[in-house]
Order: sequence, then structure tokens, then C-alpha cells
Amino acid sequence: MELSHVAATIKLPTAQVVQKLSMMILDGKFSGTLDQGQGHLLVFDAPPSDDTYTHSINVLKKMDDVVGSLLVQAERTAKTFA
Repeated sequence: MELSHVAATIKLPTAQVVQKLSMMILDGKFSGTLDQGQGHLLVFDAPPSDDTYTHSINVLKKMDDVVGSLLVQAERTAKTFA
């Protein structure tokens, strides 16, 4: 897709469109690349979502809860026998 066409379509200067697209690509909000030498925007298919990181964080939080609860029980038991 030509950057000049995108800029004309949304009625903004090409430089501003390039800057905004660059920010969107770097932030991961848009999947593509800019070929400024040719004045093109190359659009990629959105990568498939991978929930591994989110699930891993949830598992670690639950493990933290379990370990915390075991610590409380161990402290209570230690006070009982002291």
C-alpha cells in the first residue's frame, strides 16, 4: 500500500502518517513494516495470539498464594509447639 495514498485518504500529511504508523508498529498495535525508500506500507497478517505468558503468570500467582498459605499454617503450628 502506498503511504501517499493512505495520507490522502485520511487527509493528513505523509510525514505525520509515517510517524504514527511507525509508533503503532513499534507498540505492537499494527503488524507491518514501512519501506520509506519506496514509500510503501507492507501489511502483515496478525500473528496468532499466544496466551502462554498470561497463563504462566496466573500459575505463578496461584503458587504464591499456596506457598503463602502454607507459611501461615507453618507459623501457627510453630507457635502451638513453642
